[in-house]
Amino acid sequence: MRLPFDPTRLCAAALAAAAAGVSLAQGALPEPQQARTERSYQGSYSASVSRELFTACDADSDDRLDVFEAAQSFEAVRTPRDCEDFAKLDRDRDGYVTWPEFDQLFREGLQNGGTFRVATARPFVMPVAPPAPPTPLRQFLRTHDADGDGSLSPQEIEQLLQRTGLPDVMAGPLKALDVDRNGKVDEPELAPWFEMLPPMAKQAAGGVGALPPPWFEADKNRDSRIDAAEFEPVLRRIDPLLARWAKALLARIDRDKDGKLAANELQPPPAEAPPKPAAPKPVPPPAR
Repeated sequence: MRLPFDPTRLCAAALAAAAAGVSLAQGALPEPQQARTERSYQGSYSASVSRELFTACDADSDDRLDVFEAAQSFEAVRTPRDCEDFAKLDRDRDGYVTWPEFDQLFREGLQNGGTFRVATARPFVMPVAPPAPPTPLRQFLRTHDADGDGSLSPQEIEQLLQRTGLPDVMAGPLKALDVDRNGKVDEPELAPWFEMLPPMAKQAAGGVGALPPPWFEADKNRDSRIDAAEFEPVLRRIDPLLARWAKALLARIDRDKDGKLAANELQPPPAEAPPKPAAPKPVPPPAR
């Protein structure tokens, strides 16, 4: 059966176009590709891992792999002039390997316990699963644990009462929860007292402006604000490509322009109520 295209001519055209684009822009032949790192991945399929690997292979960050990048990334494409093997990867015959095509190769490589191998041009950060949402007790503890040691010191207990408006007389009972006499109240010691609080008191004790998941876990310095350094890793877990837009997204969401995101800025905007239908106009009685 005659194919509706010639993969050799298609690849040669893509090769010539890529070389011409570099020579026109730089006035010289393409420079040698930078050194790459061999990567192997084995396990269950993950779209975020697939995306991250693809981005790490995309040396010029144009969201596609040309014949040069494919030859550097895949063992199956021996050289940039290996047009027939490149055409097997470029399934839509547009002269590039896009992420859907890369993702299909990734899925196929992992079938039946297989290993997917690729050579990356840029640093590769393996995406991690988002942490489980904290329990109310743990969120309470981390909100008021200023030094991050997993417990409340007497000074932190006093600051807790001042911050939340709870009665000062609660300071004594809270400090008395230190059963092991190590000078601090840790999570197991705090749990019985916290469970006895009524719902409204728990909400007040949670701290004004406490961040919702997943932002609470991203707030490493526990200031109830998300700065640029804390914002980017959360975006990367959602989709590695979002990380490059972290600065622009933060500036757009940051309504008070203080360079950080507070709880009210991270909440989705309330849904607008649909407009009420106009009241029907009264129909005048027919003239007699």
